[in-house]
Amino acid sequence: VFALIIGSCAGPEEAATTPSAPIDGGEMAPIPPTGAELVEQAASFAASGDFNRALNLYDRACSFPEKAALPQFWREFGNLVELFIQQRVAEGESDGLLIADLHREAAAHFAKSLDLPGAEQAVWINRAFALRQAGDFNQAWEAVDAALASLTPNLSQQLEIGRVGLALTIEAMQAGQAVPAAATTAGEQLHLATEIGRAHV
Repeated sequence: VFALIIGSCAGPEEAATTPSAPIDGGEMAPIPPTGAELVEQAASFAASGDFNRALNLYDRACSFPEKAALPQFWREFGNLVELFIQQRVAEGESDGLLIADLHREAAAHFAKSLDLPGAEQAVWINRAFALRQAGDFNQAWEAVDAALASLTPNLSQQLEIGRVGLALTIEAMQAGQAVPAAATTAGEQLHLATEIGRAHV
């Protein structure tokens, strides 16, 4: 059993607070963990493959302003969701709607990362991947456009740009629409990726 955490990030007012009164027996209640401690615990669970517990801890940590203000926090949150999805699929999860919603959750985390100062522009490709996996090809291509405007893609990024462009092209053709401009860009990126691959053979 796993907890679906879509949209469940608590607001600051819901963050745990340190109790000011002793519990029965005169002992003070344990001090709740800080945001940094929650993230550290999550990393430990993720390292052992328990992505569900890691995600639950990240969900608690996002109520701490000092964590929610960091672009790397949201990038890592999104990456954890993607790792969780891979694990669920490997274990036989067949609910396509659930998987798509989880990919959209990851994409939302990547978007939060990109909205913050100091964000890594490569996260646009992470967002494009998540949206492509969710079947949201137009939004995925918007992420690709943003990526191309801010970075020079490496081999793996070129391949993902190509996949997004091809998915968008196939969708348009199946709907009887004109071939989108994305097809040209996707072809160019795949050609570049092929050339890089040959150079390393």
